[in-house]
Amino acid sequence: ELMRDLYAATNTFRLFSPDETASNRLQAVFEVTDRAFMGPVLDTDDHLGPDGRVMEVLSEHLCQGWLEGYTLTGRDGVFATY
Repeated sequence: ELMRDLYAATNTFRLFSPDETASNRLQAVFEVTDRAFMGPVLDTDDHLGPDGRVMEVLSEHLCQGWLEGYTLTGRDGVFATY
């Protein structure tokens, strides 16, 4: 719930994760944001949206690079992995 409250308090915080948000028990963030997704969203999709602030991709190296670039611009985020 702490992560959810952090998301609710600011619109510049992002979570970077190699598709592990739920398995890391951080799914409460989906109460206030979605996964970032620029493609068409279907009714069967789970927490996807163009304005989502959860960045998930199956590459820890890519997540780390995204987070580094994001924080270099003065914004905040966290990299959640095993």
